[in-house]
Amino acid sequence: MSQNKEKNNEINLDLGYKTYSINGVDFYLNVSDLNFYNRFRDAYKFFEDIDKEYQERFSDNTDKPDEFGFIGGDNLPLMKEFDEKTKKKLNDVFGCGNDFNLIFKGVNCMSITTNGNNVLFNFLTAITPIIEKESNRRIELSQKRIEKHTIKYQKKKG
Repeated sequence: MSQNKEKNNEINLDLGYKTYSINGVDFYLNVSDLNFYNRFRDAYKFFEDIDKEYQERFSDNTDKPDEFGFIGGDNLPLMKEFDEKTKKKLNDVFGCGNDFNLIFKGVNCMSITTNGNNVLFNFLTAITPIIEKESNRRIELSQKRIEKHTIKYQKKKG
């Protein structure tokens, strides 16, 4: 039975969203949305390409100070550009009000963390198993529903 609720002329449909907390910020995930898989699959290619482009464009002058004395400062505009592109893509993929500036606490997603990976890689490493688990769960639910409706036909053949 669908979990549709009507209250005060308002209809709230169960669209399949689950809410998780990432760094204390609500993160919404909907693996029930079949369009999500295309967006997520395309995003992986985008993230691979953008990481490669980032590495290619990153200046060899990372040991030279800029006019403010910041080592590697000549790369700051590039870092900002890639952070904005990447977060836009994440927002496009996951949608539903997710704000990756909030989720990542304003940290540039290309920033290298204490484990040696960038923030984006840490996020993808954390979220991918959850997506797989939720996807498998939805498949099981669908199979049970299909079996419920087809079992009477199987009994007639047997």
